[in-house]
Amino acid sequence: MLSAVWIDKRTRQTILPMMASVVPTIAGTIVLLIVPFERSKRVGLLLAYYIMISFWACSGLALSLVTRNVAGQTKKSVVIAANFVFWATGNAIGPQVFRSQDAPRYFLALAIILVCFVLLLLTLGALRTYYVWQNKRRDGKIERGEAVADALYTHALEDVTDRVR
Repeated sequence: MLSAVWIDKRTRQTILPMMASVVPTIAGTIVLLIVPFERSKRVGLLLAYYIMISFWACSGLALSLVTRNVAGQTKKSVVIAANFVFWATGNAIGPQVFRSQDAPRYFLALAIILVCFVLLLLTLGALRTYYVWQNKRRDGKIERGEAVADALYTHALEDVTDRVR
């Protein structure tokens, strides 16, 4: 988590470190799905389990992404509350997929985890693409003189919509 925050601060990129932190989780899940449980492989399986925890860096950066990309205190509060509701829902549903009849491998649960993190990776990629497009559009308007760059955040607290801003 600390390395992802350091990369975020150093490169001024948030979504790329988020995506990078999800990749080890996906790799660890795949290892747990395909490597047979044998005594000789238990250290490798334990390491695969440990690297799955790297997704927490994504969770921490997600909150900072909200604070930087959602304007307005009310919208920011709603988005953070929605994030918490979805997080709590996921935490309530998550244990339900670990069924006793699937023990000890829990293929179904691991497959669901894998699908969720692949969807997260795709969502982050789509979000990054959208943000890059929005930034290029804004920069184009500034170059053409259709908008003024607010480098000093003079208009940051005005009561206008994001579309107007």
